[in-house]
Amino acid sequence: MTIERYIIAGLSVLVFILGIALIVDKTRINGLQADVAISVKLAKAQEKQIVIQKKASQKDKEQLDEDYKRKSAALHSTISGLRKHNTSLLSSLPASTGSPDEITFDREALDRAISRYRDAIQKGFGEGSDCQISLSIAQQWVQRETKIYE
Repeated sequence: MTIERYIIAGLSVLVFILGIALIVDKTRINGLQADVAISVKLAKAQEKQIVIQKKASQKDKEQLDEDYKRKSAALHSTISGLRKHNTSLLSSLPASTGSPDEITFDREALDRAISRYRDAIQKGFGEGSDCQISLSIAQQWVQRETKIYE
């Protein structure tokens, strides 16, 4: 055999190996393209799911906002009703003081002070109750959001 035949045989083997490598690469590229196609389909499905979850979340938020407004309005109505019945806590004025040893005071000033104190207590009660309603609504929202995204 001559050197030319060895070169031709070597080149033939090289072409054969490169052909096999090309086939392997082509197969790998086709597999990657299939993986990309699957990933794109999954991404689109996830985007649709996200849109559905956002709509459900928004709907729950709107329902809970309405619930909060309703409960808060009922609370403020109750507090207003309590303020309307804000009558004096002092008994009626006695006809005369029994003796000089008894303490006397300005009944109107005391009644105003008691009324301010009662108003402050009712305001604190209202604010506390309003906070409790807000906390309750927030807890309901968290529970619903957790269910949506499970």
